[in-house]
Amino acid sequence: MAEREVRYCTTEDGVRIAYCVEGAGPPLLAALGIESFALDHLFPENAAFFQRLCETFTVIRYDLRGVGLSDRFPEVIDVSSLGKDLDAVAAAAGIQRFALFTYLTSGPVALEWAIRHQGILSHLILFETLAAYSRLFSAELVQSVGEMARAGAMGFVAQSFANEPMRRQFPVQAGAVAKAIADSIDGEVYARLFASVQPLDVSGQLAELRVPTLVLNRQGDPFFNPSLVRSWHVPSRVRPSGCWKGTATTTRSRTRSLFWTPSRRSLHLIVRAHRRTHRLRSTCERSCSPTSLATPR
Repeated sequence: MAEREVRYCTTEDGVRIAYCVEGAGPPLLAALGIESFALDHLFPENAAFFQRLCETFTVIRYDLRGVGLSDRFPEVIDVSSLGKDLDAVAAAAGIQRFALFTYLTSGPVALEWAIRHQGILSHLILFETLAAYSRLFSAELVQSVGEMARAGAMGFVAQSFANEPMRRQFPVQAGAVAKAIADSIDGEVYARLFASVQPLDVSGQLAELRVPTLVLNRQGDPFFNPSLVRSWHVPSRVRPSGCWKGTATTTRSRTRSLFWTPSRRSLHLIVRAHRRTHRLRSTCERSCSPTSLATPR
């Protein structure tokens, strides 16, 4: 892939956001997490996924405020301001209607934005994510980890974040993830970011979605474990028009891909859904239990 061109735009509240545009095809905006897109060299698996995605889509990625190449010390960082980042990137890239791709901890914020902007979304792709941060991070945990990050232990915090799901099976990659997190975000900003988003829960709003949606979850995942995934229930809570309300899964036993990296099977489902119907429809393998983004009842 050719050397990436980094572009910049400014949000409504004056924050400078870095983004890149790659590939050819219908636009797909990727709302990702706290690792900068400029650090792809640390994640060859992740880079390979996006490179393949660029063969079908025009892929737009960006760094959140406070992350990577964007303004590192924004005055405001909360759910509303993170939505302004997404607004600014979409406007600067000149995309009026696009697919939104999100995964892992970026999911709740992206979902909150998607529910409010359904008119400009062609599709919604949710990989290994959920609708409430509290399902993974309690307020007490976020506070204690934030205190460590503020005290100068961001390296330790990043390593702990990466070790939880990856250390046993992917020790080398866990180290790379930890380095990327520590290099992408300052401890003070990290603490402010997670403290502001931890209460966010859009479970009760999922039924409002009318955007064709593809939900991807992996079986046997060490982080989004089966018991947690089975406690969610898509069909009664997510009702996007024209979609079958289930989930597609891939298994690590077949792919050996990292838990946070969409596999070849995931890529195939995304591209196939686009090419065959131009509407992303949720698909379910026979071995998969129904899942959801909703909080357990």
